[in-house]
Amino acid sequence: MAVLAIQDREFEDAADYLDAALISFDQDGRMNSAERSARELMVDVLSRTRRHDDATPHAQALGEFDDGPSTPLFRIPLGLDRDQLRKVIGKSIEIGFTVDANGFVIDPQIVDSTADSVNDKALAAITKFRYAPGFVDGKPVATTNVRYTFDFSRDEMRKRMSGRR
Repeated sequence: MAVLAIQDREFEDAADYLDAALISFDQDGRMNSAERSARELMVDVLSRTRRHDDATPHAQALGEFDDGPSTPLFRIPLGLDRDQLRKVIGKSIEIGFTVDANGFVIDPQIVDSTADSVNDKALAAITKFRYAPGFVDGKPVATTNVRYTFDFSRDEMRKRMSGRR
């Protein structure tokens, strides 16, 4: 039901469905794939509705059980117009930043860019991304030296146009 509500852009309804689903998960100290998916969707839905504080416990729960590299739980497009898109095809922007203990991006900086004309848009967008924070001794902590690349290669652009990521 939550996925259908998301497709219909009924984000408040989706949050309610996800909340009900999360209550049903066993709290035995492990996170199964269904709970993980529900929490990832919850971060996305709550971020879309600007309920960032409500998304924080879900981002932290994901971080507590994640030992892989940081990947965004929520991201937004750069909002480039057709002219800007044409100018950046085949280029990329790599941004370095810190993910704070709540999963927010702080201190973003351009590490490398071949698309200088849209660097400002990339920096503005990355500050709205949401990540699962790192954990040390059971506590959420800031993670430094996180990197994200906005890839405007032809293959990546085709994927975006077809709806795949």
